[in-house]
Amino acid sequence: MKRILLSIISTFALLNVLHAQQIVINNPSPYIRNEVISIPYQQFTAHFNVDSIFSVKDKLGKLLPVQLEKLGSPDPVNVLIQIQINPSETIFLHVNKEKSPKFPSKTYARYVPERLDDFAWENDVLAFRIYGKALEGRKDDGQGIDYWSKRTPNLIIDKWYKINDYHKDHGEGMDYYAVGQTLGAGDMGIFLNNQLHYTKHY
Repeated sequence: MKRILLSIISTFALLNVLHAQQIVINNPSPYIRNEVISIPYQQFTAHFNVDSIFSVKDKLGKLLPVQLEKLGSPDPVNVLIQIQINPSETIFLHVNKEKSPKFPSKTYARYVPERLDDFAWENDVLAFRIYGKALEGRKDDGQGIDYWSKRTPNLIIDKWYKINDYHKDHGEGMDYYAVGQTLGAGDMGIFLNNQLHYTKHY
């Protein structure tokens, strides 16, 4: 498994090729790949003679999601492009000097002070939360990572907190996982002298 995974990663990392006014990407694997490719910003803008305003289209003219990755710096470091490529396929992407439209976000995270210092995060499939200091030591204290099951690709954290009835399914999913005094969906603890010791809240 490790060998296959490393092979896929190392193979795909070499496929971002700037050629003429196209980006050529090849998938030699037998798998459909949903990927985010990364191209150094300086190399990208110099090659295509663009600045931070551009768009990327496939051969059918469909706009692809793009993002400038800054990695904490004030200036862009990489250009990220989301693609899907079939097994043994080569695709050609075209760069245009047109502003890329905004694409719907598929991830979200925030500190939730109105709910006892929760911190919650989600993608288009599921959501999680961890508990903050304001909950620590209360009768309703929870220890581990909470899991919210979603039945919608929409981002729901703000909506569910606002409604404050997320333990009931209103058609989008629900928080059915009673974490309580457990590690929940993957938290850490210390097992010492045959006893589980919980860490403090974040």
